[in-house]
Amino acid sequence: MKSELKAEWEVVNMMYQSGSGFQSRLAELWMHSDLGNRAKLEKAFPETFSEFEDRYERHLEIMVEANANR
Repeated sequence: MKSELKAEWEVVNMMYQSGSGFQSRLAELWMHSDLGNRAKLEKAFPETFSEFEDRYERHLEIMVEANANR
């Protein structure tokens, strides 16, 4: 559970850091929301959250490959 929450924060932080203006504001809003409102945001913009979940998973894969090649 704790690692899932950390992963969620990492996904949203990636959205905040590298997303478009709208995406970064959406991420910021998510960060400052309670759990109920977070769920509403995720339901309202599923494609955006899914896109960054995919990006984050790919980022982790790249990091694992890079560490394996050291």
